[in-house]
This record gives sequence, structure tokens and C-alpha cells, in this order.
Amino acid sequence: EIWQELEGRAWGWQDDLRVDRNNPRTWDEHHWPKGGSTGIVASEECTGAMAWRNRLNPKLHEVFAALMGRRDLWVSVDRWGAMRPTRGIAMPTEDGAGTELVDRPSWKSQQQWLHWDLNPWAWTTDNPDEAGMPYEFRDFVIENNGAKNIGDRKLQGLLALSDSRECDGGFCTVPGFSRHLKEWADLSRGSHLAQRFASRLDFVRVPDGDPMQRQVQKIPARKGSVVVWSSEQPHCNYPNDSDRFRFVQYVKMFGAQSGAPGTELRADCLRKMLPPGLELSESDKMVLGLAEFSADRDTEARGW
Repeated sequence: EIWQELEGRAWGWQDDLRVDRNNPRTWDEHHWPKGGSTGIVASEECTGAMAWRNRLNPKLHEVFAALMGRRDLWVSVDRWGAMRPTRGIAMPTEDGAGTELVDRPSWKSQQQWLHWDLNPWAWTTDNPDEAGMPYEFRDFVIENNGAKNIGDRKLQGLLALSDSRECDGGFCTVPGFSRHLKEWADLSRGSHLAQRFASRLDFVRVPDGDPMQRQVQKIPARKGSVVVWSSEQPHCNYPNDSDRFRFVQYVKMFGAQSGAPGTELRADCLRKMLPPGLELSESDKMVLGLAEFSADRDTEARGW
């Protein structure tokens, strides 16, 4: 399905420049969607039938529910992640007579762009005037990123759609840093960095010289695995250094926000995005935010 989306449209300004999974010459920067520098496919949500089945998988909900200690969770509508191979690519020769193995180091994503999808100073402050904003729906990709800290765990995740060996590129983070986030934020509160990102509640970069940059660990994952991390941990993707593609689907869950500003717009957008013929159970509707959570209905629908 991810290939269907990659091949289904032109990502540049010329309609004839389209990606072809069977032709590595179309994997270059003229054909490939923007976002290649981060390993994330453009800024558009993945909305194919399989993407919906993945994010509505009851096992995924079980994982987040267990970690968050609550079942009334909404699922995000996020993006694909795709990293091109950068070594030993079987590239068609110019004359079309055969192939040759080539390296494409320019196809690598950024080396290290550690960040949080929240503002660490707003998230950890004791001053209500400096805290984040209450939930309000504006955009699916950054949904709940800048939300105010109300005591719930803030989690993000990805579903591995291919085996991700360490050399294939992928997710990396600083394990355990969530225990030190408040201390780090307090020590840097009022700094030039804090002032620079004061208006950004949904994305903050870690300074290049910060010692945590040396504590990054790469997280390989088998196909079909789910990786979940705390948003309090700085994280990013690291480059592919192999002859294989690396594919993932990003997903997160957060406490249901029934009645919050923008939720009617969110529901309308969801209904328009759902593929024709996709049948939703009552539990699916609850997890999407299209129906109110009920303990009895939720238990019956998911077999708890």
C-alpha cells in the first residue's frame, strides 16, 4: 500500500516525474516526495485501507491502554516513514542493457536531528501561565503534540512494515531521559534556546552540543513490531546505510477529547478520509473519536 501511495501521484512540479518501485532511477530527489531528509513521507496522512486497519488493530490499542492505564483513547492519523537504500543499489545502466551496483549517499536522511514533539519548558513548568495549551484539533499530523500536561503519559509509536536492522536506518532515542527532562528544562529555562522555541509547543530541537547527543541508542525492529516511546524522550530517525528499504507507519494514541474545541471538525475530516467500503465496528468508531466511549460497549466490542 505504501508503494501505491508513492507511485500514485507526482511529488514534484512535473506530473510525469513519478516514483516507480522497479526503477531505482526514479528514487532520486526529482521524483521522491519531500521529507526524504527525515525519513518521513511528505506532510500528508496515510489514508489507504491497510493504514486504517493498522491503526485500528485491537492489539495496538491494548499496548497503549496498558502503558497509559486507560482505555478511552483516540488514535492519530499520521504518516508513512520511508527510507531509500543508499548502498549496493541495482541501478539500470544508461543504455538499458543491464544493471550496475551503485551507492547513493545523497539519499541518506539527516544524520542526527534529536527533538521533542512537545516544548520541554512548557511541559514541565509549575507556572500555569507558561504551560501548554488545552487540546484543540487543528491538524492530524501534529495532533496533541503541544497539549498541556495534565498528568497523562504522552506516548508516540511506529509500526515496522519491514525488518529494520541497525544498518537499515530508523528510530533512535535517548532511553530514560524522561526521568531527567524536568531537571534539564529547569537548568535551561530562560536560556536563549528556551526563548527561541518559546512559541513552539509542538517541536523543539536538542542543541547540537548537548551531552545527550552522545547517549543516543538505535532501536532496530522486526517487521510487524510496534515501538512505543515517551514524548519526553528526545528522538529522531537516523540514516539508512544498506541496500534495503525501511518502511514504517507512525501512530500515537492519547486520551479521548470528546467535546473539546475542534472535535466536530475532526470527526468531519475523518469521515471524508475513510476509504469507501471500510466497515467500522463500534470499538473502531470509539477509537477514532466518532462515537462516545462506554465501558460496557468498549468491553463487549474488544472482548475484554
